[in-house]
Amino acid sequence: MSERTEKDDPDSAAAACPICGGSAALAYTAGDYHYGIPGRFSVHRCGQCQHLFQWPMPSEDELGWYYPGEYYSFQPPTVDARPHALRRRGLGPLAHYAGLRRGYRHLRRFPNPLLALLGWRLARLRPDIVLPRFVAGGTLCDFGCGAGANVAVMQYLGWNASGIDASATAAAAGRRAGLNIIEGSAEVLECRPEAFDAIVAAHSVEHVPDAARLFGAFYTALKPGGTLAIEVPNAAAAALALYGQYYYYLTLPLHVHIFSPSSLRLLAQRHGFTEIATRTASRWRTHAASWLVRRDVERGKVAAQFKNHPRWQNQLARIPALIGYLRSLQSGRGDCLQLVCRRPAEPGALNRVARFQEESL
Repeated sequence: MSERTEKDDPDSAAAACPICGGSAALAYTAGDYHYGIPGRFSVHRCGQCQHLFQWPMPSEDELGWYYPGEYYSFQPPTVDARPHALRRRGLGPLAHYAGLRRGYRHLRRFPNPLLALLGWRLARLRPDIVLPRFVAGGTLCDFGCGAGANVAVMQYLGWNASGIDASATAAAAGRRAGLNIIEGSAEVLECRPEAFDAIVAAHSVEHVPDAARLFGAFYTALKPGGTLAIEVPNAAAAALALYGQYYYYLTLPLHVHIFSPSSLRLLAQRHGFTEIATRTASRWRTHAASWLVRRDVERGKVAAQFKNHPRWQNQLARIPALIGYLRSLQSGRGDCLQLVCRRPAEPGALNRVARFQEESL
């Protein structure tokens, strides 16, 4: 597959932004620092909406060949679907936060504010938890769920939860754990009109080449008034400006899109979503990982990868990465971009921006 990037000479090819249609120029040519996938891959940036995307854009079939067997979401769920095991993974504090601020009153009759604060912090630190406002008896779909760890979490929290993942390996692992996981992509959602009260997608939308089709499928599968909540890497991240091709979430060639706040909002608006709210979040550990890989490359290490560093080394790297991490927080240009929006409850509903405190992830 690496031959495609060399043969097609993407550095010299004209590229149009898949989101807004604007002209784009080469931004990065980089390798894979996560799994050691061979080859160099080119990323273009749109001059209008600042969207980043691979060029040439691979098809879903082509992209499937890149995923290594050890890809994290292919592994069996790391949480047991039974509630007692989930509580051991810190969902006790999360339940207090959900009960106090997100409408999950059935979890805790009297939520503890201090435990709720701890649960809020847990939700911010774990990218696999995207927490929409609760709907009693509601149906929820986790798109790009991998083997279904978050599906198990959402079941515990009271949702009638299921998942969709493009990997047959991941879907089978989830089903063996007793979870309702369907193999597929946008086409599965398109066949389920108005089926879900909420759709969540944590670090999966950036893997889908046809992002426009996917957002159309999100809209189709949501009930009127339903919520879409997603998290993706941020093309406007301070860490990307600082680390460039070593940015942890660039993740070539598996990430074919890196959304900017403008491109993500535009995509949602064009497909009819309203009450659109965005925010960003940063994670100190990914800044440290980016710093380590950049240092390794500068020292001439041929096989520089994020996974090659022991835990103690990642912890120590947080010290030199601290300034960049704090700048990302202060500037509001975090590593990850979070979006919440709704399918209008009725045709012709006015588009308005919801207060993020009420519809935050």
